[in-house]
Amino acid sequence: MSADSVPFLQPGIAWALVVLFSVLWVALGIAWGRRGQGNADDYMLAGRNIGLALSTATLMASWVTGNTTPARPLNSATKPAFGACSAMPWPGLA
Repeated sequence: MSADSVPFLQPGIAWALVVLFSVLWVALGIAWGRRGQGNADDYMLAGRNIGLALSTATLMASWVTGNTTPARPLNSATKPAFGACSAMPWPGLA
């Protein structure tokens, strides 16, 4: 950013917007939380009404992330820190 560039919003206005939206989200969360029905089991299981597409996408995202995260940290430019994970869906990427 150059020295003569002007910010899109003045810092005071930007901070006021951040605070305003934060208060708005907290207020909406409280209001919607009081309006809700059910208990913690219904919340955690989404009322047992997720559907095949969303549950499959969630399962795949968890599986891929869980398998690739241990293989990614590097201790040098060429070797993974923990070696290749044996459960990797694509072993060549490790």
